[in-house]
Amino acid sequence: MTRLVRTPQVYALGDPGALPFLGHFRAQVSGPRSQVRVAGRWGMAGDAVEACAAAARMEHRVRSLVASVERPDDRVVLLVGLWAAIAEEAAALAASLTADLAVVCVAADARGVSVTGVGLAGCWFESDRQPPQLLVPFGHPLMSPLGVPRQRPGAMTLNATPDAIYAELRNPLTIPRGLPDTDLREACGVRS
Repeated sequence: MTRLVRTPQVYALGDPGALPFLGHFRAQVSGPRSQVRVAGRWGMAGDAVEACAAAARMEHRVRSLVASVERPDDRVVLLVGLWAAIAEEAAALAASLTADLAVVCVAADARGVSVTGVGLAGCWFESDRQPPQLLVPFGHPLMSPLGVPRQRPGAMTLNATPDAIYAELRNPLTIPRGLPDTDLREACGVRS
């Protein structure tokens, strides 16, 4: 019998400005007793066509991740494969399109849930319809600079599985804003 894996939804807040979701990508893929969810952005410095094309390619890579790794039921293997896919996509793009990479990734399998990412200005979680709480302090490695990392980032294992994770992506042009006072899902571009 296949055991279902509970994985939090992953959202990235929109950027300030006229095109708040330029270069944003959000995708998920399910494997045998595993799941990966990703939300991020790159290509903000490029034009809209380049940014959207880069985001679409990243979404496609996430969706094909399970088929490209040897052990698709292992969240660590999936995260290693994800970082390899990000590095491969970045190598095919102009440096100006990858310099602003910010991404939060959640992977779950039968043994637990792990979170990894780069370029985050803030990261919160929501559980049991309670107000969002800070997932990690502001000095945590998830709060790293923008851009494709030279080394694969580590992953943090969660003690409990939240309902959702919200990330504020660093923006090279503005200071972090923190959680908005509006509906979080709406601030992340989710329309119900």
